[in-house]
Amino acid sequence: FAACGTVGALSAWLWAARRTSRLTDSALLAVRLLPTASALFAVALSLLAFALFEHRGHEETGLVLRSLAGLGLVLIVHASWRAWRLHRRTRRTLTQWMSSARPVTLPGIDLPIFMVDSTFPVVAVVGLIRQRIVIARSVLEGCAPDELRAILAHERVHIDRHDNVRRAIFATAPDVLAWLPISDRLQIAWHDRCEETADDGAGRLGDRGRVLLAQALIRVARLTPVPPSIHNLPASALYRGEDLTRRIHRLLGPPPAIAAPSRRLRYLVTLAALPPILANRPIHDLVEVAVTWLP
Repeated sequence: FAACGTVGALSAWLWAARRTSRLTDSALLAVRLLPTASALFAVALSLLAFALFEHRGHEETGLVLRSLAGLGLVLIVHASWRAWRLHRRTRRTLTQWMSSARPVTLPGIDLPIFMVDSTFPVVAVVGLIRQRIVIARSVLEGCAPDELRAILAHERVHIDRHDNVRRAIFATAPDVLAWLPISDRLQIAWHDRCEETADDGAGRLGDRGRVLLAQALIRVARLTPVPPSIHNLPASALYRGEDLTRRIHRLLGPPPAIAAPSRRLRYLVTLAALPPILANRPIHDLVEVAVTWLP
């Protein structure tokens, strides 16, 4: 787990170091999950090879393998701690919001919607399984009905794509990459791509949908009295206090062409995975060499 996860982290770092701004949100997620996927794949193959070919008794391992095992344990414990910390922060903020929540009904959304009294003009889909939409009273009172429809179309895309689950995976992946600055860069770039994809959902309202969402974003940004406090929550928020210049210009420009999904990375992963799956015996021999010869 530790060895292959570290190799995967290095590969992800080399792949994304200069391509972050050019990758789609799906590609960014795939790059971010490469270390964890590599680690889990290696563990599965190792267990299979062990079950098929290992028939000996107790074997002593050296310092290198024990150190790697310790690193693997540290990675898993640290990821569990990040998940617990994220859950606690989310629950604390959601409890604060829900203390003043009032259910409201808005067209086009089948999830529970709650109006909350918040100093920040929050509009967010909160939760992983029991999702709900939280909207600040200032947003409901300050936006026109058509602008609210554009906002809900934006949030609908987040719901359909399960972006909260993806955001939580980004924050809790058990790998070395989480300790490097590239992890934050990947998450910021992924968040920007996700918001742009959700912005395109306003086009479902017709030709004026994108303009209405741009108006709503400007109106919500003007309601912001203090810096936001929801950066690290697994919540898909319409606005977090960031610079909206790029999103506004993008919404007011011509609708972007729908990019065909890239299959190159999928093919490369499949081709790389086939030989190890078909070569369990060499994998077992490699582990035996490591046990025997590593100090």
